Amino acid sequence: MKPPAPFVILICSLALGACAGVDPLPTEIHVPLPTVATPAPVAQTLGVWRVAPFEAAGPYRERAVVYSEDEGATLRQHPYQFWLDSPAALCRESLLEALRAAKVGTRVVAAADAGTTVEVRGRVLAFDRLVAGAASTARLALELEVVDTGTREVRLSRRYEERQPAADNDAGGMAAAAATALAAIHRRFVTDAIGALAAR
Repeated sequence: MKPPAPFVILICSLALGACAGVDPLPTEIHVPLPTVATPAPVAQTLGVWRVAPFEAAGPYRERAVVYSEDEGATLRQHPYQFWLDSPAALCRESLLEALRAAKVGTRVVAAADAGTTVEVRGRVLAFDRLVAGAASTARLALELEVVDTGTREVRLSRRYEERQPAADNDAGGMAAAAATALAAIHRRFVTDAIGALAAR
């Protein structure tokens, strides 16, 4: 037995109305990390430096922006906001540029180099957007090591953390705040690394 025609029309109308009321999926946003301010040149040059590929805790190996609404107690990956590269890659590349600008060595390289005298190793521990209502803060934490490649001695091993409030509570604001926090970490690290290597 076929249902009455008006009943079928009513069901179809309701189904179409429901579909019409569904919002389209948000557009994906791909966020570049702004140019990071570089440290001032140091007074001494210490051989050839190599920055090894960075390691990273779970979510920071991927490109999705990591955020938290409870001060970092729990973390989530944003479904529509992505960095242009993983935080591990972004942090390594920016440190390479910072060390070159600081002129810490005769050369600062990314690839394996037989002349390397100093190797820098890094691990991303936090690269988060902490959201609190209408405000957000970039929280970055890196573990950085400096190794004398001649003796294989670890000359420096330290955790660096910075928090920087974002001027705008959006992806662009987070990126600008992250760049500022990263620049602060670079300045501290360069000072610590040169001091550790000079105290031989």
